Amino acid sequence: MRKQMNFKTAVFVLVGIVLLLQVMGTLGIGAKKSSAHLQIGYWEKSSAQSWSADYILWDGWQQRTLHPTTQPTTLHVTVQTDAGSCALQIKSADGEILFEREDLPTSAFDVDIPGDVVVRFTADQHKGGFSAEILE
Repeated sequence: MRKQMNFKTAVFVLVGIVLLLQVMGTLGIGAKKSSAHLQIGYWEKSSAQSWSADYILWDGWQQRTLHPTTQPTTLHVTVQTDAGSCALQIKSADGEILFEREDLPTSAFDVDIPGDVVVRFTADQHKGGFSAEILE
């Protein structure tokens, strides 16, 4: 004989599922898709001075503005490419392109920056991760 779920239990289960999905979205865990990108197993961490992500698969683009506390300074970038391709563009606050490269291999490098910068990663079926951190 099948036991019927009462109203309180149903509400509790529904609230639990909604909270779990919210936490997963906040932490960047799971599979996401929007008109701009596809992310599977995407884990992101960001602050005013750094941005990093690791993922199983990412397709699309994202950008963040990073804000150094001292100017000028250096932006340290690392890229892990296990498959697919990844491109990077770094622009100053006034729109000047400071760095631009496509099809980045696994690498680490520094870029001199004058102040606030817009960091844009574009991925094409990319597996791996990246980080951009202001060195101060």
